[in-house]
Amino acid sequence: MATLMKGWPVLVGLAAFVVLASRGSGLGIAAAADQLAVLTAWVPGASWPVALGGVLFVLGGCGIGGLLWPRIAGVTTGDAGARAIAAALGVALLLFLSLLLGWVGAFGGFGVTGLGRLIAPLPIIAGFFGLRAWWAIGTTRESLPDLGERVDRRAGLIVLGIAGGVLALAAVQAPGVLWDSEFGGYDTLSYHLQLPDEWLSLGRAVPLEHNVYSFLPGAIEHAYYQMAVVLGASFPMAGSLGDGVAFAHGIHATLTLFAAWQIMALCRVLAERAGASFNDARITGVLCGALVLATPWVLVVGSMAYNEMAVVGLGAAALHAAISTRLRDYLRWLLAGWLVGIACLCKPTALILLGPTVGAALLFADRPATATVARGLAIGCVGGLVALSPWLIRNTVESGNPMFPYATGVFGTAHWDTEQAARWADGHRFDGNVADRLRLTVLPDASDPAGSRHRGLMHAQWFAWWPVVLVGLIASLIAAHTRRLGAVLAAGLGIGLLAWLLLTHIQSRFLIPLVVPGVVLLALASTVHARAVWVLVAAGALQASASVAQFLAQRDGSPVLPGGSNLFTGRAAGRDAEEAERMARANPVALVNLALPRDARVMLIGEAIPFYYLRPTVYATTWDRPPIVDAIESRPGDPGAWTNAARSLGVTHALINFSELTRLERSGWNDPALTLDTERPSMQAWVEHPSTEIVATWPERGVVILRMLESEAPSP
Repeated sequence: MATLMKGWPVLVGLAAFVVLASRGSGLGIAAAADQLAVLTAWVPGASWPVALGGVLFVLGGCGIGGLLWPRIAGVTTGDAGARAIAAALGVALLLFLSLLLGWVGAFGGFGVTGLGRLIAPLPIIAGFFGLRAWWAIGTTRESLPDLGERVDRRAGLIVLGIAGGVLALAAVQAPGVLWDSEFGGYDTLSYHLQLPDEWLSLGRAVPLEHNVYSFLPGAIEHAYYQMAVVLGASFPMAGSLGDGVAFAHGIHATLTLFAAWQIMALCRVLAERAGASFNDARITGVLCGALVLATPWVLVVGSMAYNEMAVVGLGAAALHAAISTRLRDYLRWLLAGWLVGIACLCKPTALILLGPTVGAALLFADRPATATVARGLAIGCVGGLVALSPWLIRNTVESGNPMFPYATGVFGTAHWDTEQAARWADGHRFDGNVADRLRLTVLPDASDPAGSRHRGLMHAQWFAWWPVVLVGLIASLIAAHTRRLGAVLAAGLGIGLLAWLLLTHIQSRFLIPLVVPGVVLLALASTVHARAVWVLVAAGALQASASVAQFLAQRDGSPVLPGGSNLFTGRAAGRDAEEAERMARANPVALVNLALPRDARVMLIGEAIPFYYLRPTVYATTWDRPPIVDAIESRPGDPGAWTNAARSLGVTHALINFSELTRLERSGWNDPALTLDTERPSMQAWVEHPSTEIVATWPERGVVILRMLESEAPSP
């Protein structure tokens, strides 16, 4: 109990955030009380699947790590750092199994209510048997110090409480509610959740030719699929789980806490190695973890069904393994390679962003003869390739290109033609020269109509992060006792930033994995002077304040939207006919779900986020080929033939998003057959053709829903 009472600053921070969030759009006490009543009535029911999904998956992984660690490392105890590496090993293995078992159909191949539903939870259940073994690793008396009542410790725990409050309340929101920078959760709804949803209907996690993102490694998406099966979801997920569909947010939010803990363990070890006392090193770890967790970008992505925070957590563990003095040399290389490989299995850019830092740390910590380095590199590469093997094998079997949609010039374009491959490449690179790239690192994007959008280090959701890291970098290079490791980390950070500049399409969110070398530089800097730790305290307070302010600014000052996914699907109307009619008039998704016949099948054109549609849909991503394109290209002047082609696919209605088609055409990413050129008959000609009938329009959204009519005579 005494240990729990020492955590009171966390509760203070959490309470402070809840009070702020409860004020909604009102400033008075009465308005705050009303909003707080809404929160307390809604959050408990909405949060249980969010918490359950995340806790089951991450704790199961930790338990697996506890079972494996003694057999791999050859020791049963060590320190709290050993427990962190063991946990990362187990979570990585669970992600590996999610992809492998999902692809072979183990989670659904035996019937939706059959053996597949029994297999899905087995790895997680096995992990829970190992939790005691995992906890035993590192539970020596020295790993549980009396941190005392130091003010800096309290400040760190208060920051953790505030950041945890933002993370928790944001995570229980339905996908698509929050975060302006993520465009209504576009990526979440178009593939991070859409793919697991479709895999539920198929009983197997296979690549889908209409959604190119299914060919990416997708270990996190496979974990979402596995946990959807465990929670009893069926297709469509938004209809079967309703308010609980944010369970995937819970998995990623828990992985965010996992990443913060991994950073705490790593920074504690390095601070102690740099000369900090036992207690000072642990306080530094707490402050570093709190600083990362409180950074707005981390809370934005961490509260959504994304994949970045698994990369951060596994990357921190890989760096921890690389600098470990307790592990045998070959084991350091093997574990680091394996963990970086699994991070790439979550998001491929981990290779270019975190790989250089981990590799530099391995070389720095080793300093062996050249032959030993060569052997270590070989062992690390083997670990990484084994981690990536399910993806490489699956893509080779399914498409002939082990890295599709990458390396199409080497291994082929799979089901794409060369025009599609060129559009994908164009959409995922930056066209400017080196000077333009460097300019975007710190200056606003000149192509932004408002002229204020930052794509790099100065994005508002980084707030004070990079200036503080720069201070840490300088301090760690000046001090003699941190200079060597500081230089290695600075080199890894610089190479990662250079890779981001040259090999990506320069988006600020892609920089998130670089928080790992950045925060370690700050941990080293905290040992330079007795008062340097207060830089971490001040930075944590700044980041927490920015995160709260940005959260409260969402949705015009009312960030909390009780009701969950039912508000999007239209199911919130229940049996109220008037409310259902009102929702259908206001929202194309609700109209499809509430007003179209139950046997309707809707083709989405210019719309690639079908997640909330409860009627069957036919869609394709921007980069893939919609099925209507074949008819348009074969009969370019005959919209009646297009209608017949749609009906032959079982399509009864078409939803055309002209606003999105306009945006894509302006960017040069639109399929040429879906042109909006008035001189070439295409989408507008189809809308006006007698073979279709307009069901509803939303001029402000540029959306039209058509009904396919029976043709008097099929087009020849």
